[in-house]
Amino acid sequence: MNQNDLEFVCIVINLLFRLGIRTCVFGGWAQEIQMLSAPSPHKDIDLIHFAANFDHVDTILILHADLFQEISKKRLSHKRAFLFRGVLIELFLVTRNAQGTYITRFYNKVPFMWPSDLFAYRCVLPPHSIPVATKQALDRYRDSYESVHINSGGERTNHVSSTDSSV
Repeated sequence: MNQNDLEFVCIVINLLFRLGIRTCVFGGWAQEIQMLSAPSPHKDIDLIHFAANFDHVDTILILHADLFQEISKKRLSHKRAFLFRGVLIELFLVTRNAQGTYITRFYNKVPFMWPSDLFAYRCVLPPHSIPVATKQALDRYRDSYESVHINSGGERTNHVSSTDSSV
């Protein structure tokens, strides 16, 4: 089994930051860090990526193919996914619209507005300080999940394991 603990989350966040990829912890890890859910094993690490597009991420995935194995089946307008040390990492693209609102366009058609405090929470784990999506952001996403994914024509995908033959 691959190690996917909080220290590993910090390693991933810091490595991506050094490579010019700004991220924020999201999903199950964000819930656990904020004690909104009980500690449990995690199959992946969900991260919000704040940028205009995925151009830089795509370049990094090519340049560092020795570190990151992209999962092409999860390459969507709003998402990139890759394995790092056998752990699935998913990046969700967040941009800002003309009004300054944080937004993700799921499947290039469904706009999802994030709360303005999306990046306001930081978790300090010496020597690390990592950004974590706020409770309001986690709640809004969870409450909108069906309308964003299921009703938009998007498909709910299962997690890809490091033994997936398509990787």
